[in-house]
Amino acid sequence: MPLSQLDPEFFREKFGGVWREIEQRRIRLTAIEAGNEINWAAFNGDLGLVPSHGQPPQGAPGSVALHDRAAYLLGLRRYVAAVAIIKQFRDASINNRDTKIISAGLASMPATFAANVGAEYVDSNETLDILKADGLDALVDGYGVHIYPNVNQTLPQRTRDFADLLRPCAPGARGHPCWLTEWGVRQPNLACPSDESKRVPLIRETLERIAANVRQKRIGGSYYYDWDDKPAEFAVWRCGGLTEAGKVLFGR
Repeated sequence: MPLSQLDPEFFREKFGGVWREIEQRRIRLTAIEAGNEINWAAFNGDLGLVPSHGQPPQGAPGSVALHDRAAYLLGLRRYVAAVAIIKQFRDASINNRDTKIISAGLASMPATFAANVGAEYVDSNETLDILKADGLDALVDGYGVHIYPNVNQTLPQRTRDFADLLRPCAPGARGHPCWLTEWGVRQPNLACPSDESKRVPLIRETLERIAANVRQKRIGGSYYYDWDDKPAEFAVWRCGGLTEAGKVLFGR
């Protein structure tokens, strides 16, 4: 659905019903991630579908290249209004007053990938800059970001991508940390036993990057994302057991 069509009062009504149920059941939440990947067409109808396997529009992945930039900006303003409502419920909570509010996990991808799948896309850092200009920082405790390192990238490319992803992240005293609410490493060969020879080093590398930023308080939480789809290329439970990648991931 287009975020520009979001009705804040309708959102208040529906979210309020869910929230009251959570409170009545005394469910304790660590965090609420308000939305998902609102910076590309797969999850935000204000961003258009374009002919696939084409060239990224001039200026991509910047918002100036969008077919309807005004709708995208309006949608982000309405998104911030919805987050303000979430904060009102959180602040009045009995059981969840300490629950963190995390902004929508933003996709991070090459503009060429978005063009190949036929979707408009705006860089995660530009999207965060727009949201912050609309008042996001007063409402959230962290920024949600997503990344999927690729074994075919060079080490310098992965280093640059990770550094760029975390550019807006800061320790709490100087800003907001990022929450890595999705990350994963693809292993497309589904034969058994699972060949983890390329994935294990990349998972170790990513865990080291995450740990270094956790120590600096630039990352507040991280979640390996195992897509529940077919083929299960990101899965770490395969062939009847936990793979070597899974053992590394979970410290076993």
